[in-house]
Amino acid sequence: MLQIEEWKQQIEDGKLYLDTEEYEDYGDDYWDREWIIEYYDNQQIGDKIMFMMRFANDCINDRLRKQIPLEWLWK
Repeated sequence: MLQIEEWKQQIEDGKLYLDTEEYEDYGDDYWDREWIIEYYDNQQIGDKIMFMMRFANDCINDRLRKQIPLEWLWK
């Protein structure tokens, strides 16, 4: 629980985030251009989200729902 709370605080403080790269791709010609945004998970945010999902699932399966407000995980 403490680890999840720490991650939430890091997200709110802007210390935990996805890295992005943006560029314009012209394809075959100038009029066929498209703005591309690529996301990079250099801080393993996906792993952290999966951990939180498994934790929430375990709480439900173990009938610990009364001990933890599950809506807290989704804020």
